[in-house]
Amino acid sequence: STTGSGSVSSDLGSISCGSTCSNSYDDSTSVTLSATPSAGSRFVGWFGGACSGAGTCSVTMTAARSVTASFASMFTLDITKHGSGSGTVSGGAVDCGLLCSYSYTAGAIVSLTATPLPGSRFGGWSGGGCSGTGSCTVTMDQARSVTATFLALDPVVVTVDPIVVTLDPIVVTRTAYELTVVKSGSGSGSVEAAELDCGKSCAHAYDAESTVTLTVTAAPGSRFAGWSGSCSGTGPCAVAMTEARSVTARFVATWPLRLHVVGTGSILAGGSACAADCRSVHDDGTTVTLVAKAPQGWRFAGWSGACAGAASTCRETMSAAKDATARFVRVAKLTLTTDGPGVISGARRDCRSTCRRSLPRAIVLTARPKAGYWFAGWSGACAGKRPRCTVGNGDSTRVVAHFRRLLELNLHVTSADVFHSPYEQASTTAVATWRGKPLRGVHVHLEISCPRVHASWHTDLETGANGRADYLFGTDMPNSLRVATCTVHGSVTAKGRTAREDRPATARFIHPLWLKTIMDAHGHIRVRIWGRAGDRVQLHANGVVVARVTLPRSGWVDLGSRAIRRGSSLYVSGLHGHLSHTIVA
Repeated sequence: STTGSGSVSSDLGSISCGSTCSNSYDDSTSVTLSATPSAGSRFVGWFGGACSGAGTCSVTMTAARSVTASFASMFTLDITKHGSGSGTVSGGAVDCGLLCSYSYTAGAIVSLTATPLPGSRFGGWSGGGCSGTGSCTVTMDQARSVTATFLALDPVVVTVDPIVVTLDPIVVTRTAYELTVVKSGSGSGSVEAAELDCGKSCAHAYDAESTVTLTVTAAPGSRFAGWSGSCSGTGPCAVAMTEARSVTARFVATWPLRLHVVGTGSILAGGSACAADCRSVHDDGTTVTLVAKAPQGWRFAGWSGACAGAASTCRETMSAAKDATARFVRVAKLTLTTDGPGVISGARRDCRSTCRRSLPRAIVLTARPKAGYWFAGWSGACAGKRPRCTVGNGDSTRVVAHFRRLLELNLHVTSADVFHSPYEQASTTAVATWRGKPLRGVHVHLEISCPRVHASWHTDLETGANGRADYLFGTDMPNSLRVATCTVHGSVTAKGRTAREDRPATARFIHPLWLKTIMDAHGHIRVRIWGRAGDRVQLHANGVVVARVTLPRSGWVDLGSRAIRRGSSLYVSGLHGHLSHTIVA
């Protein structure tokens, strides 16, 4: 909204308003507002809401925002000096020569003082609500015109007793030339010389052949740009009054530009580099080119303040004090891995195994499975089972995409060693899934082979509600065989597809009794017996029981007996009348 007479516009072109306006923007959009006063008004500043001060207003839209631009009307005060005498008029910004004019904000109160020069007296005020010879106070609620009258003093006549002396007349003629001084430019300052008192412009008559030295002082926020007319350069000006002269002093407003760097990087401005917080001063109307430079491992993320956007080059015309911030972020590393047949796209090139990419900005990754497979989900920096995932530009990141067969059969067999039947059997579980979910009532075919015992099975099963089918199998083993390994293969048929197991399963069958002879350090024969922990076994030598023992948790034990000699026939018996193989000591 605005108060007073003026308009507000935005760099995005979506705001151009008089009294009140609004517009909606995406989150985090930077909107730069400029205030333009109407003719006869000036911009006072931003009050309340998201901005303050009198410069350009930059608003970052992370929430609803409100801004008020205040404009004030301006009225002109014209001051004229009149009469046969001479003098000065001053007060506030007023510093008049013969005629001057100043603009003031509506409601301003201006106090004027008239000072006559030697040989003159102040005759009084007229116009603008002023009168008399004291100070003149003018309220600027409309355009005003004030006249200060200065009168030359009458000559003093002294009468003495008459002494008549007759002299020939002596006529003295003085020649004078007028020096006119004008101040120009966007800045402000003062021009000083003997008997010269300048406002915006001034003039004074000097004796012919005299030399007038002019000096300048630039006001804060301005610089003296040089003389023109009867003077040149930027130093004090000496004017030889051999004729009427005119001199112009040009002052230029100067504006500070403050630069800030967030992260690691630099801003190039006019050939110099800024890597932290820097300040420079520029003439009004100067266009400054700023270039953001990111070192290796970093990238330029965008401007804020007087500059906006993601382009690395920014050009700003200096019409007020300005701040610009360049933000740099680290370029992260992205490691992509596919678990199963499929690709990850979105990072320059498709990734089918393990790929490493730089991550200069946030990117969208898409998981695409191979025909016959499905996307089972993400792990690492991505999560969930949606095929799309957005990865930010923070620290280095690892992402894994998991792909699985549409139709799968997983086999699980008893993990521990199994003592051969008839005492124990291996438990086989076949789990059938479609897209990771259990399949009920589908056909599973198992093939089991045990090469060392020359045994094999073929069986067909049907899965239950949990997608499982269970099967028990076992094999008799000859007493001479210690271990037999059986391999389980399988396949499942469903939804027009047939899939084999991901990995064959294996079961290890172990003979429940086993023995061998060893010689101890004293030359005695001892028998080492293996079996199932907790079983009660007997050692036979030449058909006679020579020892009885319960097998410990380790599953083996060493036994000795005087009845065992070289050449003895040895075997072990156990539960259910089971016998081991026979050996000779």
